[in-house]
Amino acid sequence: MLRCLTRHARLFTRDNHGRRWISVQSGDKLYVPGMTLDLQFQAEGCNASEPLAVTVLKRFEPFTSAAVLLVQRRSDNENVILKLADRRLGHRSGKGGPVSWSPSLEGHLQHAVRDIQEGVVPNWFELIRDYENRPDVELWEDWMWEVSTWRSVHPPSFWYRLIFEYIPGVSMAKLKPGVDVSKQEAERISSQVMEALRAIEAENCLLHNDIHIGNVVLREGNRSPVIIDFGQAGIRDPELSDEEWSDAVRGGPDTRYMRRLLLNPEDGPWKRTVTPYEMSDPHYDNPLVFNKYVESMPEDFRRETFERVLDADWEGAREK
Repeated sequence: MLRCLTRHARLFTRDNHGRRWISVQSGDKLYVPGMTLDLQFQAEGCNASEPLAVTVLKRFEPFTSAAVLLVQRRSDNENVILKLADRRLGHRSGKGGPVSWSPSLEGHLQHAVRDIQEGVVPNWFELIRDYENRPDVELWEDWMWEVSTWRSVHPPSFWYRLIFEYIPGVSMAKLKPGVDVSKQEAERISSQVMEALRAIEAENCLLHNDIHIGNVVLREGNRSPVIIDFGQAGIRDPELSDEEWSDAVRGGPDTRYMRRLLLNPEDGPWKRTVTPYEMSDPHYDNPLVFNKYVESMPEDFRRETFERVLDADWEGAREK
């Protein structure tokens, strides 16, 4: 239930002195609440752009290689999620460990670029992309880190970014079944989560690939679940047959992972009315297995959820 509304934009900040380019020294000063961002909005499927001004309401921290912000559109006061691919954020790998962006790198990097422009050293900006004629590995790695750091100091004038629907609610990971939600409501919510993932799986073209209960948001009010964060999703290549796609995602179905998480006692459990083992498991050679599983549940939940079996032929089936 994510709506992608923008592709890229040119960013400005606004203060009392008018309009200026963003220029920051650290992540603490980047995209602070109250800041206005002027974007060039390009709707999905459209070639034309139009202005879009938003005000930052909240930063979702920590920042990684992108900034995720709750913003308000100034045109209609609607709240949306803005995700920015800002190259100044995150860390670049280096020989001695991560290298974070710092203005102190500026002079050294400018000197390195001048040497390249004057022919003193090879043009490593081009050579590191030449995978067929890659130079000495050690030299290539040295310059790869330097070039990547230079890019972070001089980001392009417009960066890719996305705007998503904002879903007011709470993450499932912040709730405890039996404490914050009743066991019956937890059962309803978890069943709806599984139904949503089965519907995605039935489309036979996408694997979420980042399944955990923190990626499920319960809407305010009715607490209907919404699956979020498809950033690592695997998307089926149009050329793949059904069989080839099934082979590609085999071993990693979203439904299987989520089922295990919903059954996990450490997270709740959120779901109880499921078979405790896969149906092919030899445990089911004994017909009493599921009955014993049901009787192991809390009595109030068991009586609310299951019908009693009376006057059965085998003792284990009777409600105690």
